[in-house]
Amino acid sequence: MRQRSKLCAAAFEAVWERAVPHDDYQPADAMVGQLGHLIATSALPRVSLGIVPMRPDRTGWPVEDFCVFDDVRVNVELVSGCMTLTQPREVGRYVTMFGEMASQAVYGPAARALVTAAIEALDTGGEVPLENPA
Repeated sequence: MRQRSKLCAAAFEAVWERAVPHDDYQPADAMVGQLGHLIATSALPRVSLGIVPMRPDRTGWPVEDFCVFDDVRVNVELVSGCMTLTQPREVGRYVTMFGEMASQAVYGPAARALVTAAIEALDTGGEVPLENPA
């Protein structure tokens, strides 16, 4: 699942690629359940969920999944396993990438609308929209 997460002691911030609901590595009903949980979790007070819409004018494209922990450690998910980075220069590159992705994401009601549209499409077998539903 293409997601970027930044974990801090006081808050959780996640940025997901809009294409995540297109991944067919699990049945639609399982994905619907996970996306429903995502909407509920995103409403918690110390949780920030950003969804990066797929637009041709965006900068930066998906890289491997990674989680940043308090800007001092990064866990990177690779095909062959998980890698933990602690060198400041390496961590800094992922912190920068996270910031770039987060600056292009939509948050709050706009993010929840994208997730809700994906749930509805999965429930009906329709296309999952890539842009914000109008």
